[in-house]
Amino acid sequence: FNAGCIVSYAILVFSSIESMELVQAGSAHPELLCLVCSYRWAQLLVMLQIYRYRWIGYQLVPIIQAFFQISGILVIAVVAFFAFVHGFIALDAASTQEGAMSGWEIMVGTLRLFLLGDGTGVEMMSHLGTRFSGEGSIAQPFAMILMLLGIFFFCICILNIFIAVHGDAYVNAKERVVEDFYDARTLASLNSLLQAT
Repeated sequence: FNAGCIVSYAILVFSSIESMELVQAGSAHPELLCLVCSYRWAQLLVMLQIYRYRWIGYQLVPIIQAFFQISGILVIAVVAFFAFVHGFIALDAASTQEGAMSGWEIMVGTLRLFLLGDGTGVEMMSHLGTRFSGEGSIAQPFAMILMLLGIFFFCICILNIFIAVHGDAYVNAKERVVEDFYDARTLASLNSLLQAT
């Protein structure tokens, strides 16, 4: 047995147990079923890379290979994102606003600001660290400066470098598509031989 085979069997056993529980009245634990379904669709996508029908394998192999070559910039992006989230949470700690935001709300707002580009993230920033005095609310100008710095640093610099690194990885994987295609077919054949009969 290899690790993938053991994981696959374990997921099958747990999904069978969970499916039986879901059928029974009053059982509501769809999280495991959600993970199994997602895993199976990803497994199908990986398995499609070994087929030559309509050159689907030759198209999928470089895309899948390119995802495994972006780990450096992915680490930088994740660390930068959580650095800004942590800064926003620290800035909001001084808020005297009624019903101040939780850390989770700030993280989701930062995600919306940096990755989705919708107005909710900007609105979250306008309420970040707001203090109330006798005359009304006092906005935190440092929050706006931090937001502009985050947009420039994360959205413009890091995401563009991320796209460039991923594009270069795809071009490199596309150059060796035949070798990677036959490596994937060989690995699938080996995994098939190693499965229990």
